[in-house]
Formats: sequence, C-alpha cells, structure tokens
Amino acid sequence: AAAFLLLPKTTADQTVIPESPAGAEISEPPAQSQPAVETSEPTEEKTAEAEPEADEPPPVVWIENELFDSHSAYFEPDSAVLTIETRTGLDNFITGLPESEDFEEGNFKLAVRGHCARYGTEEGRAELSLERAENTADYIKYKWGIEAEYVLSGAGAAEPVTLDRDEQHLNRRADVQIKGTIKTKQN
Repeated sequence: AAAFLLLPKTTADQTVIPESPAGAEISEPPAQSQPAVETSEPTEEKTAEAEPEADEPPPVVWIENELFDSHSAYFEPDSAVLTIETRTGLDNFITGLPESEDFEEGNFKLAVRGHCARYGTEEGRAELSLERAENTADYIKYKWGIEAEYVLSGAGAAEPVTLDRDEQHLNRRADVQIKGTIKTKQN
C-alpha cells in the first residue's frame, strides 16, 4: 500500500517540508529555516511580539493633609460694607489658602459668622451680623475661586469679644474658619 503525503500549496515565501520515506516520522524543519512572512496587516500576535510589554506604572500614592485656618474681618459701626482695611486683611488670608494647582482633590468648608457691637441700637443686629457674614463669604468666593461649602450665620451681639465700651470695634466682625482636606499625588 502506498502512503500519500499531502503537502500544502506553496508560495515563494513558504518552505516546503520534504517528503519522508513511508513509515518514517515527519518532523518540522528548524524554526530558523523558515523565512519570516510579512503581511500588510500585522497580526495581534506579531504586534505583541514586536512591542515589548511596557512596565506597569507605579501605583498612585495620595497624601492627604488637614487644613484649618481662621480670620476675623472688621466693620464700621452699623455697616456691612467691606472697607479697604477689611479687604486687605481678607486678601492676606486668601493668599494663605491652597490654590487649585496645589492639590488634586480638595474638600473645604468655610464657616462665616457675623457679629455686632454689644452697645448700640437693638434693632437689626441679627440681620446686620448675617449681612456681614454674607458679604465676607461673597468676597472670599470671588477672590479665592475654589469650590467650597459655605455655612453662614449671624450671632447679633450675643458673642462679644469684649464688654469694654471703648473696644466695641472688636465686636463688629465676621469670623471665618476654614476646615478641610487636600489630597496631592506623591511624585
């Protein structure tokens, strides 16, 4: 009985495996004897072989810092208008706050509590103290430009710093406290 060996069609770029005598094992020729076949579209396997695997990027390490700061803005009697001195003090306070390029993520809460002098007319102190808090918060929002939660309140004359009649300018204020966290990526 004759044994037939079927060979694939060949092209100029392929190597033909020679016929072996009947009963002998057919072995593949050594890998180096096969010419590389290039096609116009690289296969995924060839792409993976051609490009070495990139090193895995290092894991991102976050550094979280707590933030706390406070400032008092002062006002003229019976006024919620920010004076030049008040704005200058707030500008200095804002300069110490983190800027957007200082952190990747930030979570901030600003509590602004307005106050009034202990002595003077009783009428409108609660409203005036709240208006002082609102004006102070609006200025910080405008100048700082970072998204934060603002909690505003007015204490009227209920929380004086001093009871001395000659020191009432210290009671006409808005107290600002900022608390928060900032996260930065460690390089």
